[in-house]
Amino acid sequence: MEIALFGGVSDVRQYPLRDGEQFIATFGSMEIDLTQAALPEYVRISTLAVFGSIKLIVPVGTEVRFRGFALFGNREYKAGHSTNERTAIIEVNAAAVFGNIEVVER
Repeated sequence: MEIALFGGVSDVRQYPLRDGEQFIATFGSMEIDLTQAALPEYVRISTLAVFGSIKLIVPVGTEVRFRGFALFGNREYKAGHSTNERTAIIEVNAAAVFGNIEVVER
């Protein structure tokens, strides 16, 4: 679990992403770069932004299944360049309450 509470977190992951991992930003911001992490074939994660923001950067070729809700906030998925080869599937359950959650393929 990663938490940003009234502050900022910036992390370039070098270690594997675990199934069920949680990212929470409350009155803070978080940027997690997963482009160098060893991603399993399929993984589910949860994100919660309450008066905060979360930005997840995933490698090109990652299939992102983005779902959840936004209440006075924003959820956004920005796909990168199209590729036929999928390396991993990340299912993101995103809840944004007066906050912002963004997933960027890069």
